[in-house]
Amino acid sequence: MRFFSSIGLNLIELAVKEAESLGLHDIRNERGSLSFEGDFWDAVRYCLYSRISARLMLQLAKTDEDLDADSLKEWIKQYPFENFFGPDKTIAVTNTIIKSRHITNNMLCSQVVKDGICDRQREKFGIRSSVDRDDPDFTIHVFLTQDHAALYLDFSGQSLSKRHYRVVNTPVYLQEHTAYAVFNRSCIKDEMKVIVDPFVGSGTILIEAALFYTRTAPGLIDPERFAFLRYREFDRIEYDELLEKAQAEKDEGVAEMRKAFGGKPFLFGFDCDQDMLDAATANAEKAGMLEFIRFERKRIQDLDQDSLPEGDFLVITDPPYSIREEIDDIKGLYIDLNKFITEQCKGRNVSILTPASENLSYINLRPWKTNAIMNGQIKCALNGYYVLTDERKREIEEKKREDFERRMNEPLNEGATSFYNRLMKNRKALSGFLEKNGITCYRLYDADMREYSASLDVYEDRAVLCEYEKGRFIEEEDAQTRLEDMKMATLRALRIPYENLYVKSRKRMRGKEQYEKKEKDAEIFIVRESGLRFLVNFTNYLDTYLFLDHRSVRSYIRERSSGKRFLNLFCYTGTASVNAKKGGAISTQSVDANQNYLDVAKENFRINNMSDMSDFFIRSDVFTFLKSLYDNDVYDFIYLDPPTFSNGKDKKDFDLQKDHEKLIRLCMKHLDKSGELLFSCNFRSFEMSEKIIGMYDVEDITQSTIDEDFANSGNIHKAYSIKHRKEREERDISQIAMEILGC
Repeated sequence: MRFFSSIGLNLIELAVKEAESLGLHDIRNERGSLSFEGDFWDAVRYCLYSRISARLMLQLAKTDEDLDADSLKEWIKQYPFENFFGPDKTIAVTNTIIKSRHITNNMLCSQVVKDGICDRQREKFGIRSSVDRDDPDFTIHVFLTQDHAALYLDFSGQSLSKRHYRVVNTPVYLQEHTAYAVFNRSCIKDEMKVIVDPFVGSGTILIEAALFYTRTAPGLIDPERFAFLRYREFDRIEYDELLEKAQAEKDEGVAEMRKAFGGKPFLFGFDCDQDMLDAATANAEKAGMLEFIRFERKRIQDLDQDSLPEGDFLVITDPPYSIREEIDDIKGLYIDLNKFITEQCKGRNVSILTPASENLSYINLRPWKTNAIMNGQIKCALNGYYVLTDERKREIEEKKREDFERRMNEPLNEGATSFYNRLMKNRKALSGFLEKNGITCYRLYDADMREYSASLDVYEDRAVLCEYEKGRFIEEEDAQTRLEDMKMATLRALRIPYENLYVKSRKRMRGKEQYEKKEKDAEIFIVRESGLRFLVNFTNYLDTYLFLDHRSVRSYIRERSSGKRFLNLFCYTGTASVNAKKGGAISTQSVDANQNYLDVAKENFRINNMSDMSDFFIRSDVFTFLKSLYDNDVYDFIYLDPPTFSNGKDKKDFDLQKDHEKLIRLCMKHLDKSGELLFSCNFRSFEMSEKIIGMYDVEDITQSTIDEDFANSGNIHKAYSIKHRKEREERDISQIAMEILGC
């Protein structure tokens, strides 16, 4: 018999280890699900003991065909369901359809399967099972794809994640199997630890920890809830023997925990909400684990050494996040969490579960490990941190200082010396410009020396060295030597530590290649520009979220936005919109097809304390957005900064030179008669359409938008101010007047 277990995202390796510990055979990873070979009682033990599975199904049959409705019904009729249940039992039918060529409707599929079962029952017994979708005796599941079909019978019944110790409903909670996964992945070297949860909620993490430490089988809490109890093969005597064995293991585990901790609690849960604490207490009592857990009402900012257990402990927590519930001050909550961790948890490990894109910027630590875990439908990151003691911090800082001084004093070779001298010359030439304008992010070098083809951008105390594509006549070994020369010279010239230098390689790219994410841990920081703050990402993309060459373009926008309705198309990370808001725009709309960049744009608004109800972030293809506008949807200031190329999956390829005329004309339809369209691009060979020049007032402002640090970077970008022709407006008005007078 082959059984299939539903497993949460990224938890399959935990499920495999668990299945192996239960002595199961032929364990396989089936595209995110786990399957194993076993008999009826192997599957029963799995239901009793599994902490990670969501559901278990028995595979009844499989065919390597893509079935239509008629053949599916006939296939179902051939299966002897009477081996498992008779027509006196109620049934329900569920299904999963993935790219089936013949059946795409879920309701139709379920109806066909139900009809096949019932037709067989009528032929054999003269009666058929009734359908009960809410609480059936047996649930049949069909899985259809374009090349096969599979038939399953639910073995576990209700979700295995529901242990049945949750006796009080709370607005939000962590599912039991997810809580166990969080606990399991937070433990260091499988050592038994005292655990602290400062946001204990309904207590699930601590209860799951207690069940594990006491070797309590999760199914033991309510052993009469499983679907297999209704199978014909079920034997009550053998099942009771299994339960007695599980109870004996629990009793032994409970005795060990009492002895290990002197009969005192070793799991500590805190929360500011008394209702949640009451729910947690009731849940722990129902699970039989209350004696090992101490719940206490305390705000996280009130937790101190007197509140916390003595000696070593591990912090595991699932703090609130605004996706699940409305939080008045989510920023303040995570700042308080950061303070608790860094001040009260020195020398200890901390694990935090929270959505990957939210809140973690407030935790002033770098995680030593990260796991992706689904909390219901929310994709979360479980980040593990180790909080250094003050003494260890001093040791590390002293070692870093010694390494830094040693590196700074090492002699440079001839090539590195040459590059170093050029960097110092450029710094001296730019110093007056940078100091006068308060600029801390700038370009220091851009292929000034032919043999060192790269750019060097400085972001305050960090730098990005980006190699240009090496020529086909340059040997790889020579290119690598030159790169090392540039790295050593950069570190010396800027006097920055090695980890603050990020090296990238830029080649000729089309479409969205330059925006494609690299599989690296994000290193995101905040830099300052013109009194504003912006996120920069040094690792995940070729570009950093902030185009330095557009600094003057952003100033241009800020200076001209007062009282304007501002539209930012291909908004990227919204830096232009932030500048428009700073300049006094009455509203901003930021449009991009990439949700990640829109999220960064929202964060840029947030860190500048300026987002309100007049700022909108719209995920859309720009052409689609413009065509969806009504004629009376107009803006006073439109910023258009399109890519050179774009290869969309669901839309036509975009070519800037070929398509910019159509794009600009669409924008001008929604530009107020006295408004301005600012068009910019980084296509060095770009030429403005003669038709656009003939239709509108077009001023090439490129040179005024290129600052001194980019003066030697060639034609790095183009910028144009485009307005409606006033004389055209006057002719239009005269023409209308003449038509009214009948002239």
